[in-house]
Amino acid sequence: MLPDWSRNLANLYCRRRLTPRATRPSRRTWYRKILAEKKRLLLLGVSPFELHLICIILAKARDPFGYARGIERLARFYEGKNDNLYYVNYDIRHHSVRYV
Repeated sequence: MLPDWSRNLANLYCRRRLTPRATRPSRRTWYRKILAEKKRLLLLGVSPFELHLICIILAKARDPFGYARGIERLARFYEGKNDNLYYVNYDIRHHSVRYV
C-alpha cells in the first residue's frame, strides 16, 4: 500500500518506535533523521499532503484506528477524492506544519 519512496522513512519510524527511552542514539536523534528524510522527499517533489498521510500511517502503526484512518485517507487521495480533506503546508525552513 505504501509507495516505494517511503521505505527509508518507514525504516526510520520503526527505529524510533523500537528505541528504548534510555539508549544511545536517543529518540531525538531518530526524530532529526526523520525530519531530514522528509525534507529530502519534499525537495524531490513528493506531494506534501501525500507525505503527511504516509507519516500519519507510519507514526500510528500501533494504533489500529489511527492506522486505518490514515490508510483510508491515503486511498481517497490516490483516487482523487480529497474534497473534504485538509491541506498541509510544510515550511521547510522553520520545520513547521500548517493545516489550511
